Amino acid sequence: MCSWILGAAVALVIFPGCGGPGSRPRPGHQIDRNVVTTEVPSIRGIITQRAPERILIEEEPLDSAGSAKASVRLTRSTRVVRASGEAVHPDKLQVGQQVSAWFEGPVMESYPVQATAGAVRIETEEAGGNQMEIVGVIRYYELEGGFYAIRGEDGETYNPTNLPDEFRQDGLPVVAKIRLRHDMMSIQQAGALVEIIEIRRR
Repeated sequence: MCSWILGAAVALVIFPGCGGPGSRPRPGHQIDRNVVTTEVPSIRGIITQRAPERILIEEEPLDSAGSAKASVRLTRSTRVVRASGEAVHPDKLQVGQQVSAWFEGPVMESYPVQATAGAVRIETEEAGGNQMEIVGVIRYYELEGGFYAIRGEDGETYNPTNLPDEFRQDGLPVVAKIRLRHDMMSIQQAGALVEIIEIRRR
């Protein structure tokens, strides 16, 4: 899985849209305070990276291409609300939350797209959207001194940070509950870096 840098330099163009027609304000347009209830969001997904003034939102975090992803800039005028409509500080935005975002102004065409958020709504308060269950096989890879990873039936490779010693067996079929760790980096750079919550043989 690719890891996207939030501050990538790209040319400035108007991107046709991640959301439905009419869901994105025109360049220079000031977003209406009621946009979170009156308009389709520009993107809805999981926050997979968090910087002081920017968040990365991915519709499907495990997809390296094909699904909507947006590097979203937060400004002093960005309105952040809970699902209930209560206004909160942008500090409440955390990795793993599911959110909806409404873009304001021009959008930089790239992958992920880059835009400024007029409003962000936290759909799930708990940061649990980056957890999933996978079915796969333990595989040994000889990159960077060698390491064990899980090759999922979905075709993805998952690089665990805490694989128990008894599961370090090439070819061992397993079922695991994992947490995606977008806040960490691995020297192997092979597959998504994950933390194992539960794992068992199958």
